[in-house]
Amino acid sequence: MIYNSAAIITPQGGIDSYRKIHPYLPENKWCAKGSRPVTFETPWGLVGVGICYDTYYFPELARIYAIKGAFLYLNPTVISKKPGRLEYFKTLLGARAQENQMFVASSNLVGKEVKTTNEGKSMIIGPCDFSVSAEPILYALSDAVDEMVTATLNPRKLDEVRKIVPVFIKNPLTGTMDLRPEMYWPLVVHPEYKHLRHWRE
Repeated sequence: MIYNSAAIITPQGGIDSYRKIHPYLPENKWCAKGSRPVTFETPWGLVGVGICYDTYYFPELARIYAIKGAFLYLNPTVISKKPGRLEYFKTLLGARAQENQMFVASSNLVGKEVKTTNEGKSMIIGPCDFSVSAEPILYALSDAVDEMVTATLNPRKLDEVRKIVPVFIKNPLTGTMDLRPEMYWPLVVHPEYKHLRHWRE
């Protein structure tokens, strides 16, 4: 089987791979669907991986990583150079960071391919803490050239964000976290979603 995969190689020599769970339209001609969300441990915390379409249209994957305790989500991607496209994807990456209270590092291809030109503009983004504005914080953004961008991220910053919006920790008023996973069972089993199952068969 051939997969659209991201290699995971740690400084300690650990090797794994994430296989894209949601191949985009033309990719289905040459690759199989992955079946396993992948996380790996680092000295700073847990990291999860998704690829492009996984990230932009299936927020459930990043949510799974957040529930597992990931502080960082990695997103290798391809964003072609079209008007408004950068802001569109920047908005979606900011949403993943904000709703899951994690950092997101997105690495995009740059330059010409056979039929398209890719945007570059790799970025590292994190949730806002509402101290200055309500916009996610952009820690780094590359130009439309081949380059590496870095940022210093403090996982403790996420603890501050979680105290302000208790999605994953106890709400002091209710004694439970605001996230209610039991409410989302219909995505899998509820008869109202029969029409979705029809398209999957």
